[in-house]
Amino acid sequence: MGERGDRRPSGGPVPSEKITAPGPVPSLVARERLYDALDGGPDRPAVLVCAPAGYGKTTLLADWAARTPEAVAWVRLDAGDDDPARLRATIAAALRAAARPPGGGPVPATRSPGDPAPHPRQGSARPDPGRTEAAGAVEWTGASPGGLAGAPGSGEAAGTTERAQASPERAQASLPITLVLDGLEVVTSAAALGELERLLDRPPGGPRVVLSGRGEPPVALYRLRLAGALRELRGDALRFTADEAAVLLRRHGTELGPRELAALLRHTEGWPAALQLAAVALRSAPDPGAYAAGFDGDDRGVADYLVGEVLSRSPPAEREFLLRTSVCERLDADLANALTGRDDAAAALDRLLRTGAPVAREAPGSPWHRCHPLLRAHLYAELRRTRPAEVPRLHGAAADWFAARERPAEALRHAVAVPDPHRVSALLDRHVTRMVTAGQGRTVRRLLAELPEPALESEPGLLLAAALARLDTGDLDNGSRYLALSTRADPHPRDSGVRALRRIVRLERARLAGSLPEALRLAEGLRIPEAADRDGGDDLAALALADRGIVHMELGQLTQGKADLTAALAIARRRGLDHLTAQCLSCLAAVAAAECRNTRAVRLGEAAADFARARGWEGAALCAPAYEAVAWAELQLTERDPAERWSRLARQSVRSVHGRVDPTVEFGARLVGAVAAYERGERERGLVGLRRAWTACGDRQLMPELSAFGSVAEVQMALAAGRIAWAAEALGRARERLDGSAETAVMEAAVLAARGRDEAARAALRRALDGGRPPVVVSTLVEAWLLEARLCEARGERPRAAQALREAMGIARSRRVLRPFRVGGPGLRQLLIRSLPGLGPLEPFGHELLRVVPDTGAPPPVSALTPRETALLQQLPSLRTMEEIAADLFVSVNTLKTHLRGIYRKLEVGTRRDAVLAAREKGLL
Repeated sequence: MGERGDRRPSGGPVPSEKITAPGPVPSLVARERLYDALDGGPDRPAVLVCAPAGYGKTTLLADWAARTPEAVAWVRLDAGDDDPARLRATIAAALRAAARPPGGGPVPATRSPGDPAPHPRQGSARPDPGRTEAAGAVEWTGASPGGLAGAPGSGEAAGTTERAQASPERAQASLPITLVLDGLEVVTSAAALGELERLLDRPPGGPRVVLSGRGEPPVALYRLRLAGALRELRGDALRFTADEAAVLLRRHGTELGPRELAALLRHTEGWPAALQLAAVALRSAPDPGAYAAGFDGDDRGVADYLVGEVLSRSPPAEREFLLRTSVCERLDADLANALTGRDDAAAALDRLLRTGAPVAREAPGSPWHRCHPLLRAHLYAELRRTRPAEVPRLHGAAADWFAARERPAEALRHAVAVPDPHRVSALLDRHVTRMVTAGQGRTVRRLLAELPEPALESEPGLLLAAALARLDTGDLDNGSRYLALSTRADPHPRDSGVRALRRIVRLERARLAGSLPEALRLAEGLRIPEAADRDGGDDLAALALADRGIVHMELGQLTQGKADLTAALAIARRRGLDHLTAQCLSCLAAVAAAECRNTRAVRLGEAAADFARARGWEGAALCAPAYEAVAWAELQLTERDPAERWSRLARQSVRSVHGRVDPTVEFGARLVGAVAAYERGERERGLVGLRRAWTACGDRQLMPELSAFGSVAEVQMALAAGRIAWAAEALGRARERLDGSAETAVMEAAVLAARGRDEAARAALRRALDGGRPPVVVSTLVEAWLLEARLCEARGERPRAAQALREAMGIARSRRVLRPFRVGGPGLRQLLIRSLPGLGPLEPFGHELLRVVPDTGAPPPVSALTPRETALLQQLPSLRTMEEIAADLFVSVNTLKTHLRGIYRKLEVGTRRDAVLAAREKGLL
């Protein structure tokens, strides 16, 4: 588009290049998804193609015009078309050219605006109901009252109509016509814009209009939007997708891997012009992948394009505005005023949006704007080259602006960019706890890594912040180093908040190192009210409560741990500390699992997982306790598939940690993985995996409940595999960790029973059942009573066996502890079936357990039941009367009674209840 405009005399011909669509570019990428939006549908709405320079608007429309069966009238607008008369003449000429048959000669000269239009009857054409739409559009252009009426050349339009009718090539009935106005940003005068509005307000039979320009024209498009008669293609739609970018690069002889292509798309944001420049440069780049990864606005080709096509067209004041605001990735009007020293930034941003500069709102209606990253990078590089002294001042102004609005992450980014260690230290001293507990620990670590090491070590506050951020990722070595440096730099801080933060950092270090007694000493020394008195102290108090709660939990002090974690969760939710919220929910799920409250553990763990997933943290280590809790609870509920899925998530989240993992969390992930493998039939693998978990743990202290779960499970698995020596080894390990607990007594009894020493086993078991040794976890008592039932059953003491079974069921029912029954060994199912009549209120739970306890032996032989008897047997467990059953089976009551007597005879019973029990014992129900 020429800047000087159309210089032709007012009555001269329209240059053919102005009304001819450009040919397709050889390396063009077909963009079918956009062609569909340009095609005219049944309602044939108008189309607005609006995007900054370099988004391929003209190329897209030209390629579509070459493909579409529609007649396309093309107008390449220039500055001369800002005159309404010239605009009418150009459009009329384009419509005549679209209606003209192929090879039909040059476009005739237009009449000057003052010449009268000939009467329609003076032309050689006559009205014809069958004329093409293209011809009708030309006629409408010349005769529309108050619109393009009197447009020069309307007489020639009538002649063109006759030619179009006579041409075989244009003989298709109702051939649609589309008028493309390309380069609309040059039309700015009120008169020319008025002509555009009247053109869009077209009567039936007029052409469909496609408007294309860098900015949205100031005409009343809202009417078309309200009527649903406007399609819009903006910059987001015109950006190249990954597939389109790959095709473009291949056509230039370059192939990039997925990672390199993603980096190039991230830098360019799919900007077609930038991708085209990159494609050309990549052909000669010695390392295309490295070039793509570092592609930015300082690239020579990109810089030349930005200067020539974008910045050279901007007024000096606009360019200055863009230059000063280039220090920010995003800005609103108030921030722009602070950076530029002006008070009209809102109007400046609006002008940039209207004129099609590469600036866009972050979202519809948002006050925040973003400059295209390539343009911003170019401007920022220019700012540093030409005005280096202004860069620190602008970053400082941005840092102060964000800090005043409680946006510490953005403030820190600008403070570090200078760099300004004192400003960074002041910001972190006030905000580091909130940032880490809100989930911005990675930002803190990244920004601190950009500071020179001497600058970091000169500020005790920065060192403390670095220590907290490092420990948050499990980096025990660097966390300890920064903590030591901070202590040496400022051994006795006066600020109470700094003292509390230092104690919290020490506590987290001790916990991560597995030194739980030291962690407890530090936790009990925390003065939470003192921390809460300080500005931002609520955040510090929440972190202190959570840390103290985790220490209590890992020491087995579940009541205190739950109270602290619940209090921390309340503060974290109120303050929007999402990271800490997820951590508290996760640890509360672990507490519920340790208490054997399995349904509660599942509910809390799923809530923690959903909360974390919504924030993109589903693979983070903070989720591991939740995953482990749900996995263990599902194992206790005998839900194998969910347990397998949650145990896999637990292992993945632990493996994601690059540093040290909390010993309790690491062992928990290994435990649930091993038991899940055992449950899916890989018994040897599960047992070996659990033994390796103990080896990996070494002598580090574990949460007692976790030690109890793991030890009892290991003995069970080893005995089931016939590995009595391994079971004895597990017993010895448990005595070191759980000495004096019911768990060691139960494990000892199980090993003795496996060796055939039943009397010694019962004596060992009595220490757990008499209350002399309290259990660490409630499920151990279920295990103990079931072992007692088995030992009594082996001695023929059936009443005592049934009583022991009832004791186990009474404990298990409220906590939903089902797994011990499933792994309870041979004979448990028959004992349960035989005991059902005497279970009283526990009978419904007994029926539920029958679906869990496997049938470990073949049922006794029984005479075959007939199909009728089998059908009746299936109905007997219900409480329905014989009359109701007979009606359902479509037999008489007498016939049903005959079948019932046959069942009694074959099962050798005399009552309906006994028939149900015998059928279950024999595996018939």
